[in-house]
Amino acid sequence: SYYHDNSPFSPRDLHEISKNEFVKENKRAIALISFGELALSPLLEQAIMSIRRKGMFYGPIMVITNAALERYEGLFDENVYLVNSKKRDMKEKYFSRPEMSFKRFKTLILDYITLLPDLDDVQFSYYMDIDVMMGAPF
Repeated sequence: SYYHDNSPFSPRDLHEISKNEFVKENKRAIALISFGELALSPLLEQAIMSIRRKGMFYGPIMVITNAALERYEGLFDENVYLVNSKKRDMKEKYFSRPEMSFKRFKTLILDYITLLPDLDDVQFSYYMDIDVMMGAPF
């Protein structure tokens, strides 16, 4: 895959991040959307690394993607939740450009969070584009 061939980060770097005790207290989660060609690039891995290292956020991260989940297998800590998009949510026919249908998932984040029982305590969800990197603690 592209990640393994071209990324400056190794899977070991991503696994060094451990689950933190403040997750339940803060009741926050970050949501990311990774679709199409971007799902094949290292942007998602880099975004999550910046959230963990620079953002110092160890709470749950939910990723909605249309990529095969095997593409991300073994890359993230146990507090990163990968969810495949549902075909019925794509609604490509309503958009002049097919890639715009991916943007629709920003409006579905709360629906997808409810699919994950581990995130039942989440009260605040923050959306981040995968091409945005954190530069300071969150």
